[in-house]
Amino acid sequence: MKPIYTERSINDAKKGVYTFAFPLIFNKAKIKKMVTEVFGVEVGEVKTTNYKTEVKRNAYGKKVTKRGFKKAFVTLKKGTIDLFEAKTK
Repeated sequence: MKPIYTERSINDAKKGVYTFAFPLIFNKAKIKKMVTEVFGVEVGEVKTTNYKTEVKRNAYGKKVTKRGFKKAFVTLKKGTIDLFEAKTK
């Protein structure tokens, strides 16, 4: 599990939707369970989208593999996740 930090994901986090990258073998139930255990929050809904593995060739003709992953959008019932909070001075 790895949080995704983009401008959009940080704006979504302010609305209570947090974005994570998971291996393709995880399903929604496993994602919900893992986020609950790691962060101690109550998960309401999980939406996912898959990114397939890509094989391309670089400038030297060598094959380069970009591994696929599953992007999960996690909506919480209760609590917040501090990883996405913007720190202000």
